[in-house]
Amino acid sequence: MSDVQEKEGPKTRVLSLKLGGDWDYNVTFEQTFQKQKVQTNDAPMDSMTSAIARVVIKAMDYIKIPNINALLDSISFSQADDGDYFTLNLNVKSRENAYVYLKWSISKISREQKLTEDTLDDVPGFEERNWLNDAVDQLEEEIRKYALGERLQRELVIKDPEVKTNPQGDFFQSTKDIIQKGKEFRKQMKDMGAKVTGHPIINVDFTHPEAAEK
Repeated sequence: MSDVQEKEGPKTRVLSLKLGGDWDYNVTFEQTFQKQKVQTNDAPMDSMTSAIARVVIKAMDYIKIPNINALLDSISFSQADDGDYFTLNLNVKSRENAYVYLKWSISKISREQKLTEDTLDDVPGFEERNWLNDAVDQLEEEIRKYALGERLQRELVIKDPEVKTNPQGDFFQSTKDIIQKGKEFRKQMKDMGAKVTGHPIINVDFTHPEAAEK
């Protein structure tokens, strides 16, 4: 578990992060022995995005399998009598065959074993595992902060209940309808004593290349 914790309030222990599904980000964590879950589409801070990418890169260095691309599917953390562990699940795609998709599990990696001068030359892959452990430590802390609300909030989209699509299902309204609704809105506001300043509508014909320059 990361040494960095809240200065005040209950201690938070991250249990898992799952990417995708009904929600983009699914975090399970524990506070004072109470299990909680956050499921949201809020984008993470850049530091968490970088931490996810670093874990995947270090995992690829550790397993040493060439010609693949990998994305993080999930990471989970567990505790046992002999120490702390983590498990990575990766979505893997072959660079040589675009139709091959796999899910790999790197199971129960000990977080207690660290690189030392004595073990560096004796145990193949130990250096890469140490780098992976360090990357996982950073990601665990970023997940904890994300669960506690340190994330990019989605932009609030306010929908006009009066706006409807036409019978053909077109997404865009006609310019005439937009102008008329604008006039109605400005009149209502003036009747209420508000000062309203109008903005001109710029008509763009997207069927001509010159439209991109407007």
